[in-house]
Order: sequence, then structure tokens, then C-alpha cells
Amino acid sequence: MIAKKHLILIAVGACVLGLVGIASQGRQVERTVTSTFHGTTIVDLTDGSFVTMAAGQATHIGKIDMYTYGRMDPSTLTPLCVKAVMTAANGDQLWAEGVGDHAEYTGGTGRFEGASGRTTWESDLEDLESKLDGETITLILTYNYSMGSTLTY
Repeated sequence: MIAKKHLILIAVGACVLGLVGIASQGRQVERTVTSTFHGTTIVDLTDGSFVTMAAGQATHIGKIDMYTYGRMDPSTLTPLCVKAVMTAANGDQLWAEGVGDHAEYTGGTGRFEGASGRTTWESDLEDLESKLDGETITLILTYNYSMGSTLTY
């Protein structure tokens, strides 16, 4: 009889924990995210358009690949407008748009559906290598960098 009472209490406890878990699934939580990447950016020096491919690691996300494109001032390499798609190892995507040294998260897929927040590029480019291609009038940059973010999902 005592064993049955314990089993009933355990079953009720499991149900309560399950309901709490279901109730919290739709609740978004703000997280501080730190990311490090190795990237390559190709800049068209005639019009400032660029594309970046990067791979790295991010807290709360894990392994991440990023594809970024936009336009920058060709004389200063200051971003004027940027759009980014970051893809986690499980395929969930996080989207961002921005100007200058920051961007706003605009949503995504999977666990990032409805995501919001802000990211800034915290550090200078490290291990920077550059190559000017005179034939295509492009600048190719490879580097390491880090980003700090506030991400709500």
C-alpha cells in the first residue's frame, strides 16, 4: 500500500513537471550570446557590395555558419547595410539586418522563430589577411572576429 502511494505521488509529480514544461515552451527568454567566427569577405570595390561566409561557435547555439551580404563604403570599408543568415548545426536559422557596427535580429526558423535582439561586433578583426584582385577589382579579406549579442527566443 505504501509503495502504491509513492508511485501515485511520483506519477502526479511527473504530470506537474510535464505541464510546467509545456507551459514554458512558448515563453521567450533573453540570452547573452558570445560568438567567435573565422570568415572570408569579398568586397566589390566598384560599388561596395560584399558577401561574407563565416563559420564559428556561439553560446546557446553551438556550431554556426553565417552568410552575410550587403553594401559598404568602399573607401572606408564601413558597412552601410547588412543582412545575415546564421544557421545552427540542426538547421535552425537566425536572421539579422543592420547598419554600421550593429544589427537587429529579425526572426528565424525552428527555435529562432520570432527571435529578436541586437548584436554588435565587439573586437577588431584578428589575423587579418587581405588580397586585392586587380582583374575583378575585388578585395578578399580573411580574419577571425567575435560578436556579442542579446538574443531573445
